[in-house]
Amino acid sequence: MGNLCFRKNNEDPDSAWRQQNKEMARNPIYKFVNFSGGGRLIDAYKNGGVFAVEKIIKTEIVDHLYNNGQGKMLTTLDHIKWQRRCTAKRQGSTILETKSDADLQAEYQEDEFNKLYNHEVCWDMDNRGGVGETPFHLLYLVSTPIHLEVAKILMKHFPKMALDRYEGEEYYGESALHIAIIFGSVEAVKVLIENGANINERASGRFFLPEDQKKGRTKDTDYEGYAYYGEYPLSFATCTGNQEIYDYLINNGADPNLQDSFGNTCLHMAVIHDQVEMYKYLVKHHKKPAKTDIRNKANLTPLTLASKLGRQKIFKEMLELNSLELWRYSNITCSVYPLHSIDSIGPTGDSNFNSALMIIINGETDEHLEMLEGGVMRQLLDEKWKTFARKRFFIRLVLAFLHLALISTSVYTRPPEDDLLAVHSSSDIIRFVAEILTVIGCIVTLVVDCFEIGAQGFWSFVNNCRHAPALSLYLLSCVLLLACIPFRFLRLRYVEDILLIVATPTAWSFLLFFARGYPGTGAMVVMMYLMLRTDFLKFSVIFAIFIAQFSSEVSS
Repeated sequence: MGNLCFRKNNEDPDSAWRQQNKEMARNPIYKFVNFSGGGRLIDAYKNGGVFAVEKIIKTEIVDHLYNNGQGKMLTTLDHIKWQRRCTAKRQGSTILETKSDADLQAEYQEDEFNKLYNHEVCWDMDNRGGVGETPFHLLYLVSTPIHLEVAKILMKHFPKMALDRYEGEEYYGESALHIAIIFGSVEAVKVLIENGANINERASGRFFLPEDQKKGRTKDTDYEGYAYYGEYPLSFATCTGNQEIYDYLINNGADPNLQDSFGNTCLHMAVIHDQVEMYKYLVKHHKKPAKTDIRNKANLTPLTLASKLGRQKIFKEMLELNSLELWRYSNITCSVYPLHSIDSIGPTGDSNFNSALMIIINGETDEHLEMLEGGVMRQLLDEKWKTFARKRFFIRLVLAFLHLALISTSVYTRPPEDDLLAVHSSSDIIRFVAEILTVIGCIVTLVVDCFEIGAQGFWSFVNNCRHAPALSLYLLSCVLLLACIPFRFLRLRYVEDILLIVATPTAWSFLLFFARGYPGTGAMVVMMYLMLRTDFLKFSVIFAIFIAQFSSEVSS
């Protein structure tokens, strides 16, 4: 494992691997243990047993340790200086550090994931491998029975080695305990903890981040990473599904509710790695059940995180764990389910855009579609439709047709050149009636929406409009139609015509709002929205730039 110290986010991600190869060829610590399964300690154990290993420990290893193996407290300043020495070594610089301690601390820019803090170390920082690792870590990394026996001998003489961790950016914070958990070695985990390993050590290096976060933190993440295990040893045990190690860590004081750099707990990690049985085990744990209501930094509970990631099996299991069974007859069960984190309406009546229902409905994968095909979520949707939405939906559809008919009548009966305020025939009377009713309809629509804003809140209303573009265009058409009134009395017909030209087609687009609710047309409407939002928008921008450039060339 490894690369050299700390590097910038825009550097080549393979530079770690290349630098490690260079270090292996020239760094003397790899003579004790190497990645090929050999090394002087291993050869000594094979040829001379414990006595031969202890001889190397007493004559050679001890010289690479702080205070003859008693360790020391590594301060933040010590770590900053070590980083600068690593950088100078990598760049081939021989210039000695001349800046004061205060200047070094003032100039240091802390990594947003790898937070420095004072901690105990045993192995000398200047006698480590390319990633700040020690031969002790390599023993657990190779993890053969012989390597683990040699590690026990080292800890027998120097228990503080259990506290050592990788200090370089790539694997920052990873300890032998993390490695032992990944390999599922219960015995190794027990030995490390008995010798004082930090049970809450955080492996937060770049290697352990989600893939979309490795070049720097972004607002959104899918948490997908080949080694994103939640930083804490207990989260590592959760992700690997090892209940025995999990129990041992809990019995020694580990907390399943600690949150990593993304705010994820052990339950969140069980969701990310789709560990269904492990999730149940954590929630029902006999000694320390994990909390199900903790939210991560994306404001997601384990339940809503499962909704976002489309984890159907574990989502279904979560609902069952939260349900209350009323009665059972043979294979028929009657249960009730709490709605506080599922329904799109919160306990106070506000729209809950972080609810499981809203997240699943807005999902774009096949897994999200499958989550709506049956069970509790489908029943919830059906009940909401029957109880609240169906009657209102059809009433609004009828009113929409009536409103569009009035707008069309107003447009088709407009005289081509006459004064729009004059009455010359029966068609003008029909036009006036249609226009008055249209204006009344626009006012009523906008007033109702103002009450909606008051009830939901402004940003909730905006979010609703964002998910219903046709509704937003309809409201725009109402505003434009009302804006025509002052220009009518000012007799600025050309301005009124422009407003009407925009308002009429946007009003008719309201039918897309209703078409989206039917299986036969819904998919087509959604596809059209996606095309307008992506391909057509890009084409329009490029075309506008082209026209602007072409116009300037022609005019010149």
